[in-house]
Amino acid sequence: MENKHDITVKELINLGSATVRRDNDLMRAYIVFYEHAFFIKPNCVPCTFDRDYNRLRNHILTGGEMTAITTNFTMGKYILNKRFSSQILTYKIGNRPHRCYGHLITDQFAEEFLKNGTKKQLTERKEMFDMIPPPPPPPAEQTYKTMNRAQLNELLKADGLDPNDFSTKREIIAFYDERN
Repeated sequence: MENKHDITVKELINLGSATVRRDNDLMRAYIVFYEHAFFIKPNCVPCTFDRDYNRLRNHILTGGEMTAITTNFTMGKYILNKRFSSQILTYKIGNRPHRCYGHLITDQFAEEFLKNGTKKQLTERKEMFDMIPPPPPPPAEQTYKTMNRAQLNELLKADGLDPNDFSTKREIIAFYDERN
C-alpha cells in the first residue's frame, strides 16, 4: 500500500462505511474528521462505528459546519469490485492454491492473482477490479552516454579495448559516437 492520497471528508463518506471500516488508514482519517466535526473522539470506535459514521455522514450531507480539511492516508493500488467482496479468490502457483476472500484482498495478493492463471482467467480477473494501477514504465535502457567511467571501462574491456587509451569520459563517448 504505497499510494499516498489526500482525502476529503466527502470522499470518505462516498466510500461507504464498510470500506472505511475495513481499512486502517481510512479509519484513521475517519477519526480525524469525526474529531474535527464534533470536537471529540469517538469513545469506542469499533463499538459505536455505525452510529458515529452515520452521524458524521448526516452532518456533512445536511451542510453541517466543517472547514475544508484533508488528511493523508495510504490507499491500496488495487480496488476489487464490490460484487466480488464475498467471493473466495484463488490462484495457483505450481500445485499450491492461494486463496483470499475478496474483502480481505491485499495489493500483493491482487498482483499475484492477476499474474498467475490462463489467458482467459487473467482477462476475466482484470474485469473484477474497479482500479488496477498502470504497469510501471520499462526501465530506461542505459546507453554509454549515461554510464559512469567505471561502467565505460567495462564496456571498453568487453569490446577488447584498453581503457587507459582514453584519458576522459568525453573521449570514450566521442569514440562510441563515431563508431555508431
